[in-house]
Amino acid sequence: MAAGQVIAFSIKAGRSGEIRTSQVLPGLMMDVVEAAPKRGQTEDDGAINRWLLEIFSQ
Repeated sequence: MAAGQVIAFSIKAGRSGEIRTSQVLPGLMMDVVEAAPKRGQTEDDGAINRWLLEIFSQ
């Protein structure tokens, strides 16, 4: 597993497996969850908030 990598799983009907899209927040891709902290290393909170708002408004 690479640093900053997010692994999300779904458990349903006795089965489990990795997912790349949130089942709690429809449409939220794990790529976005992984990217936000990485952006935090080089961008201020305001820039990250604007980026997230842009993504969520699409």
